Amino acid sequence: MLSVKGSPTWRTVVGGSRTYVDKVAKELSAVMTNTPVRALHRHPAGINIHDDAGAAVTRFDAAVVATHPDQALRLLAEPTRAERVVLGAFSYSRNPTVLHTDTAVLPRSARPRHPGTTACGRAQRRPTACWSAMT
Repeated sequence: MLSVKGSPTWRTVVGGSRTYVDKVAKELSAVMTNTPVRALHRHPAGINIHDDAGAAVTRFDAAVVATHPDQALRLLAEPTRAERVVLGAFSYSRNPTVLHTDTAVLPRSARPRHPGTTACGRAQRRPTACWSAMT
């Protein structure tokens, strides 16, 4: 996706991420949503998941951690050295951004300027947003 010049080609899933999340969830024996997790503790028989309230502990054979690497690392009660190295290797940067409606400073293309948004500057029946990074 990264290149020396130009923009990456964005690939999307028809129906959005909800489409494949729902499909995967149907194949799993247990799915917990809207349940903030505080910590993941491994043990020989599987994994204990502690909820945000600290009261509930749920035991599973395995778990999928679908979050950003820095968040995943914070959730692991006892990360291995390899997990610390791999998950800790990602860096983040602040990107000052201005939300605006000035079409004069946007790309001329009528295509959406950001995945999931409609083309800016056109009359829409639903809310529209455009982002321009300040460099």
